Amino acid sequence: AHLLEFSKTTALLSVVAANWTPECAQPLYGVLCAKGFRHEKADQVVRDVGSIAGHRVELTKSCPDDVSPLLNVGVPRDWIESREPDADLTALNEEFAYVIDEGAVMRVYDGRRVTMKVEAFKNALRNQKKDVWTRDRKGKPVLKPVPLADWWLEHPLRRTYDRCEFLPGRTAPPRGVFNTWGGFGVEPRAGDCSLFKALVRDVICSGNIVHFRYLWRWMAHCVQHPGQPGQVAIVLHGGQGTGKGSFAKYFGKVFGLCFMPIGNSARIVGQFTGHLHDKVLLFVDEAVFADDRKAKSLLKFLTTEEQLDGRAMFKEAATVRNCLHLILGSNEEHVLDVSPDDRRYFVLKVSSERAKDAKYFGAVAEELHNGGAAALLHELLAEDLSGFDVRARPETAALAAQKELGLSPQDAWFFDLLKAGVLPATSWPKRPRRSERKALLDSMRQSAGVRLSSKTDADLARYLASWGAVERKPAGSSVRYILMPELGELRIAWAKRFPAPQWDELAMWGDASDASLDDEDDEGDQEPEDRRPF
Repeated sequence: AHLLEFSKTTALLSVVAANWTPECAQPLYGVLCAKGFRHEKADQVVRDVGSIAGHRVELTKSCPDDVSPLLNVGVPRDWIESREPDADLTALNEEFAYVIDEGAVMRVYDGRRVTMKVEAFKNALRNQKKDVWTRDRKGKPVLKPVPLADWWLEHPLRRTYDRCEFLPGRTAPPRGVFNTWGGFGVEPRAGDCSLFKALVRDVICSGNIVHFRYLWRWMAHCVQHPGQPGQVAIVLHGGQGTGKGSFAKYFGKVFGLCFMPIGNSARIVGQFTGHLHDKVLLFVDEAVFADDRKAKSLLKFLTTEEQLDGRAMFKEAATVRNCLHLILGSNEEHVLDVSPDDRRYFVLKVSSERAKDAKYFGAVAEELHNGGAAALLHELLAEDLSGFDVRARPETAALAAQKELGLSPQDAWFFDLLKAGVLPATSWPKRPRRSERKALLDSMRQSAGVRLSSKTDADLARYLASWGAVERKPAGSSVRYILMPELGELRIAWAKRFPAPQWDELAMWGDASDASLDDEDDEGDQEPEDRRPF
């Protein structure tokens, strides 16, 4: 090759041709290209040498992958990019990629992504070889079989990424980034999803058009903005066989592998949550998070935060983009603890009208398998979300019920007191706003049981004071009593903090129809010597 760079004479070409074999054509062409010859010139030289040796030369206009080993030099990049693709290289690049940040090989097949260690990759392909050109001990070019995995890992055109990121909805990820979002599970196509739409309206939303309109647009927001957290979690409360799972399965079909049904709450609140990092829609069936402080805070985090912390088993903890949209389904009375000022949950009482109706749900499933998911995706993508604020979810009776069930022991006791409209154990029948201090606190403890065992009388009395109650002790008496604000005032104050039911018509403590009851004017009683709030 060095001689050919400086001489074009037939005599020197004859020296090369003296040891010529047909197998030498392609390596020689690669050597010449790598040493700087133009492709046309290298092609002509190889054909001349072959002609002198009495052989007809057939070239593929590309260089074999043995050029670097033969010359022990780098290959010019412009030459690499001009080469025809190697069949083995193309096949391996379609299925595998090396990820630098992870130091591992990633396998992508059927929309799935599996990361394997380099050694595991080598073991998987250990029974496959690749013939490459090299030199024998005498310096002659020979074909030598090498492990296919090693050949691919060392190849300059190996498929390589700097890192992997989950970027739903983005078709052009940053340079060097592999987007683990594989697209929707179906292609959008105009069609029929009317049975599913009826299921959402009549069963999931129990015929409430306001609730249906919000849920439908929540679903459209999920489809049109898959790379954002859901902001509001959907909670479906209803008996078994009422359609919660059918709704989630149908909608989940839209997202394919980015939808995950979970039957165990521990997979959300457990130590290893890496399986959530590349999901858009999550359905937690038979979810019960009540009385679980860790779950309460984690659900809020998963619903609204833009970053998600977690780790997969045998891997380091990582912070990734949060794209989760949550649907929780349960038939338990108390599903989760909801704070009074909650804005993260849209709770629906699922109708039992179609409970265990195999024919009805069978028709919905048939629609799903006959293009229903594609039609649903088409319709949701076309939904106009102008002016829609996903966080402005309607208040529902089911949400109010969850808030009531999640009340603290003191709040639950006080709520029952407001509903009854009567204070316990009063020694002043014409003073219905009064109640003996001990009797009132004992009533609170009996209602809550062991949940208030650690609370002192002073703790409980301070709670009553937060509602405006005042402790008094009449002159000449050792009995302290508590004077409560008027019933109507307390009910109004309660409604400002908590969900309020339809109260009865009572506006005063005790029987409002009894006109003999005093309005608690202390002028007619002994003026108390001691008046103090708790």
